[in-house]
Amino acid sequence: MTAATRPKPTENPASRPEGGGCVALRDVGWDGYSTLLRLRGTRSRPKMVYLDGSVLLMSPLYRHEWIADRLGLFVHLVTTFLKIPCTASASTTFRRFDLDKGVEGDQTFYLANERAIRGRSDLDLDVVPPPDLAIEVEITHPADDALRIYAALGVPEVWRCDGEDMRFFVLQDDGTYSQRAVSLALPFLLADEVADLVLQPNDDEQTTWTLSLLDWIRETLEPRYLADHS
Repeated sequence: MTAATRPKPTENPASRPEGGGCVALRDVGWDGYSTLLRLRGTRSRPKMVYLDGSVLLMSPLYRHEWIADRLGLFVHLVTTFLKIPCTASASTTFRRFDLDKGVEGDQTFYLANERAIRGRSDLDLDVVPPPDLAIEVEITHPADDALRIYAALGVPEVWRCDGEDMRFFVLQDDGTYSQRAVSLALPFLLADEVADLVLQPNDDEQTTWTLSLLDWIRETLEPRYLADHS
């Protein structure tokens, strides 16, 4: 990718409220995408979504990160308390050259396929399956492109959160996602209750919220889970 051929960035002003950044690079190609990943190095930002030759670069806002962190902690606490095998792959870059696609979720998890990645130092989708669950927070931009990539990669479930609502999407046999009220990966969870627990006003600091969540898991979720597995 030379200076003469390097694509010019296209900014979407609607994607930049309160300092948030969203820049599209058109006609970058796989080599350009790989170069951007190398230049970024071990840093996790900007987040990159690569779809059919174009790259979307994103610099999330605090509220985006706050929600993503709470959702990640939510899944971690639920699976830990209920002793469900789970390994977080966080914002790992998942990409496939043959599909010309790559994505970095806000949070990703291996659940049903957790054993397949044990002991691995990298997650090559030519060798291991994709994550069982991906979470996308849509504060500054929609996750439509990310969902197209997840579908192509074969990610079974995606949670989408716009800061007010939570929606669960499950991959269908025809390669599209269908919204459902109950999680596929964690079938004792409802989208509405996850939204109520995670998106409540952040009047309390993290420790107080975490303790409250643990009480809910113990008093409400564990009996439901045990009833389903008795």
